[in-house]
Amino acid sequence: MRVYHKLSAAALAVAALGASVVAGCSTDSMVSPPQAPRSEAPHDPDKVQVPNSSSSSQSSDEAGLPAYGEESTATVIRVVDGDTVYTDNGAKIRLIGYDTPEHDQCGFDEGKQFVTDLVLDQSVTLVNPQSVADADRYDRWLRYVEVDGQDLGSAVIGAGLAHARYDGLDGYDEHPHQNEYRALDADTPHLCG
Repeated sequence: MRVYHKLSAAALAVAALGASVVAGCSTDSMVSPPQAPRSEAPHDPDKVQVPNSSSSSQSSDEAGLPAYGEESTATVIRVVDGDTVYTDNGAKIRLIGYDTPEHDQCGFDEGKQFVTDLVLDQSVTLVNPQSVADADRYDRWLRYVEVDGQDLGSAVIGAGLAHARYDGLDGYDEHPHQNEYRALDADTPHLCG
């Protein structure tokens, strides 16, 4: 059975708060020092989150993005799909810790529209946790995105449009919201199963 709920901003905030309660722990205690880049054979260049900051042609500082453990603001000017956006500072941002469907898969349109409704033409906060590499080998900056103080990853997973993925359990860098995302994913009915 497919389940999809359009959520108001208030409902999204409640979903994010519920995810924190379900996770049952502070994300501050989950931050670990930066780890060495890891690699994996690509299965989709627009989706694979493989840290390799040495491949990036532009430093995060040059792009106006936060250094490790810091935050910055930018405006989202394009939504590629439910987990990748472009910002007005020229950066392509791959959101940390979750995966949404591809163009030819169930849920692509809904995931992209959900993210578009929340962040397109909005000022967002880009968060660069210390435990995650700066960029992947496709020169996408790996960041959390917050809009109006709410974590976008929690909202997308909580709406049943994404799965928690690309974290310490998958052989990638552990990230501060990993346990929260995994718990929320396990407790959420998904649009496409």
